[in-house]
Formats: sequence, C-alpha cells, structure tokens
Amino acid sequence: MIRQELREVSDLKHTNDHRSISFQLHRYTPDGSGNFAGQNGYGYQSIARFISAAEDVNQGQRSLSDIKAEGLLALADSTLAVTAVLEAGRLSLDAGGAGVAIEYNNQGQPCGLAVEK
Repeated sequence: MIRQELREVSDLKHTNDHRSISFQLHRYTPDGSGNFAGQNGYGYQSIARFISAAEDVNQGQRSLSDIKAEGLLALADSTLAVTAVLEAGRLSLDAGGAGVAIEYNNQGQPCGLAVEK
C-alpha cells in the first residue's frame, strides 16, 4: 500500500510483522555483505550536504549566495512558494473546499494565507 501523504510504503508480511518503509529517505536493509547501506539514501545525502555547506559558511569558504547558486540544497526561501501552496491546499480541505488566498510581500514571497468565506 502506498500512502502518498506520508510518501512511504507499508509492508505487511504474512507474519503480521508491519514495517513502514520510507523509500525516498533511508534504506533500512543491509547491503549484500550485511553492512549498513543507508548512506546512499536521499535523506542521508541531504543532511550530509547541509552539514558540509554549514561548515563551509562558518569557515568562510563559501557564502550563502554561493550555496543558493549551486542549487543543491532546498533552502527556506527557495521552497517558500511550494510550502505556501501545500498549506493553502490543507487549509482548503480543512475548510470544506473553501478557497484560500496566498498573500505576498513586496519581494514577491508568500507571507500569509487567508481562507475565503
């Protein structure tokens, strides 16, 4: 069973041993040699890139502008619009399908949501 809202797969074996597998973020099963193999999962790589970028900024080797230009990390300002759309959808569902207006500031970034009545 695939649950898109959680982006996971529920695995129910014949033994009723239920597992929740987040296939996009981590690998919970060992490799062919029995070793941990999760370091190639998306979540692990994202966290490693974030830590590396933070260290570089703290040491003065790269600036936040450099990191933004690389486009490898999902930074708050680059995901704000998508987050606003997702939150507006959730608010609309909670309000029985009512429209939701996304408000923007002078820089064109979402800054508020208003459920239409």
